[in-house]
Amino acid sequence: MIDKNKEKQLSSNCKNMFVSLTIPHRIQNPYAMLIDMPEKYFVKRRGLPLLLNFIDGLTFINQYNPYAERMIAHDGELVLITHPSEIAWG
Repeated sequence: MIDKNKEKQLSSNCKNMFVSLTIPHRIQNPYAMLIDMPEKYFVKRRGLPLLLNFIDGLTFINQYNPYAERMIAHDGELVLITHPSEIAWG
């Protein structure tokens, strides 16, 4: 039931995508202080840093989307700004 050719093609596409994302960027999340874990989540101290790191990963992966904001820092480094939709996905 599994199409091996399609599986290889998807695997190759994912590999190529990750290779194209090798340029390191700094990520800035201006909404980080506004994010709070739900009350029913009982390990907030461990969960919040995991969530923030996951959101940073989403920002990094979505850097080529048209709504992605980019900013040049004072040292000439490219800075990616987190979009609210990436927080919602996280």
